[in-house]
Amino acid sequence: MKVTFKILFVFFICITSLFSQPREKIHIEQKASRILIFVNDLFTNCAARYSSDIDIDENNIYVTFFDISNQKARCNCYIDLTIQVNQIPSGEYKLFVQKREFKKFGYAKDTTTTLFTQNIKVKPNNTRVMASNSIEQSDCKKTQERIKNEPGTSKEVIVNTNSANSTITLLFDLPEDCDINVQLFNMLGKQIFSTNKNGLSKGTNSVTLSVKDLNTGIYIGKITTNSGQTYNFRLNWSK
Repeated sequence: MKVTFKILFVFFICITSLFSQPREKIHIEQKASRILIFVNDLFTNCAARYSSDIDIDENNIYVTFFDISNQKARCNCYIDLTIQVNQIPSGEYKLFVQKREFKKFGYAKDTTTTLFTQNIKVKPNNTRVMASNSIEQSDCKKTQERIKNEPGTSKEVIVNTNSANSTITLLFDLPEDCDINVQLFNMLGKQIFSTNKNGLSKGTNSVTLSVKDLNTGIYIGKITTNSGQTYNFRLNWSK
């Protein structure tokens, strides 16, 4: 009986550990006193806007990224981050990559989670300035929306932009033949674009829209069918 209990306990610990692993995939590249940190498949809100910070404490380097957007969309998505850390003084360090959430930016509470650690060595260099960092954020790669009456329902909208022709193309699946309305909202929630498309068929659809009057910026999009289905997506537009 005791042996069976131990086996079940070990199994429970392994399963818990497996499902508690972060979804993010992180790897680094080092070039002299510069480090590139790639955070792939970060699951976040569609309206998220990330910043980063660096702190060197003796032989520890803490690189922290965090969402500074107060506006939250009704959808979540996967994005990639690229964080560049420059001008690291020579020495041997332990690198910590952390994700932080702040209550002041709309999260439940202030939390800091360590996602990745690695020992690094920086060769002697002529660095005379304080270490700095910069961050780049990708567009949403896959969007998910939760509907009150359909827990766990996921809907994907693929957004392709063509600034040369001032068009965007939306790729998505429909459960039935229907008409749709497409809207774009700025980060303050104001509608700045709306158009209707009729006669779409069940299955995968590709809709191309002219957005020649759209200013450079980040927008939240919404597709609504005449049967009440909704799809949310994020658009990063630049002319």
